[in-house]
Amino acid sequence: MGSRVVGLVLLGLVLAGCAGGAPEAGPVKGPVSPSPSASVSASPSSSTRPSPSMSALPKPRTAREFIRQWPIVENRMFVTGDTTAYRAMTPGCVPCAKLADRIEGYYAAGGWVKAKPWRVVSIKLVRNGKRDQTYYVDTDMDLAVVRESRGGKLVRFPGGHPRFAPTIKRGDGAWLMTDYVEIAK
Repeated sequence: MGSRVVGLVLLGLVLAGCAGGAPEAGPVKGPVSPSPSASVSASPSSSTRPSPSMSALPKPRTAREFIRQWPIVENRMFVTGDTTAYRAMTPGCVPCAKLADRIEGYYAAGGWVKAKPWRVVSIKLVRNGKRDQTYYVDTDMDLAVVRESRGGKLVRFPGGHPRFAPTIKRGDGAWLMTDYVEIAK
């Protein structure tokens, strides 16, 4: 399950380890919140770690702003092992909790993730319910590298262009992700 969950690394991590169910969902390929460039070194570098100036993102006012912040927050989790902000934006999201647990496990075992934030290419509303909304989010991801534990082997995840279907809702004055799946194109 390791390579499947880490799938596209973070995106691969995100979806493979965290696939939720949606009516229109195709096979889950594994989430990835990708990553660095083709020349990835074997150890994490400070260039992939968020700088203190990146720590405060503006509160998203719209669903689309929330979706565009998702890869930034997710990548911070990947490269720091700190799942606090990610968990705050995804309460009750089972696939998201599985991904955060996996990342915490890597860091607890002395491992790490090196990746660049994946990019949102397009966002399309596909379901506008009374309580929540589901979107198709086309993405562009770079290579990602994971060391699952101290001294463990390096696992490289190729980039790609996965489509995700996050379900989000407005709650307590903030946008929250309640589920997501990767959709086969």
